[in-house]
Amino acid sequence: MDQKILLHSGGFGPWFDSKSLAKASTDLPRVYNLVFHVSHNIAQDNYYKDYVEKRNVDDKTIFSLQPVTTTELDELIASATIGIAWYSTEVLGYRATMLGLAAGKIGNYLKCGIPVIVPNYDSFSYVSEYKCGKQISDLHQLSATISEIDDNYLTFSQNARDCYDRLWAPEKYCDALLDAIEGKL
Repeated sequence: MDQKILLHSGGFGPWFDSKSLAKASTDLPRVYNLVFHVSHNIAQDNYYKDYVEKRNVDDKTIFSLQPVTTTELDELIASATIGIAWYSTEVLGYRATMLGLAAGKIGNYLKCGIPVIVPNYDSFSYVSEYKCGKQISDLHQLSATISEIDDNYLTFSQNARDCYDRLWAPEKYCDALLDAIEGKL
């Protein structure tokens, strides 16, 4: 049986509603584990320590606690099966609903051809439009959504790369910026 990874890259904290996401891992399809990769040392963080102390024995979370270089981050992300970007409106307020193209982890997932699961906020509608993942309203939908992506994984993965090329790739924005600068010289 091959193990699969649902990756949450970037951190573990209240702004990501990480405890709720970890709790939802108990219902993941049996071949999946949820990996939290963090960008900094959280060993002494109270939110993390509280989670570990109260951790459900059935949760399927793994922590990648060593920050990595940018090159290594691409390799780590490419090793995942599905990426997740989850945000707390309780902590971030309207800012959570406006993250859309600002959420760097999503761009990294898509660049590596990793389908994504994101909240059902308007600013993430491109995920549904490009069919590069799924939008969900709450974490109770997580397991069924993973199964849905798995059932058509190659298409979702190719659509992830296509979405990255069309919306996220910096080259087209840099070229437009250079053209504008050169036109003014």
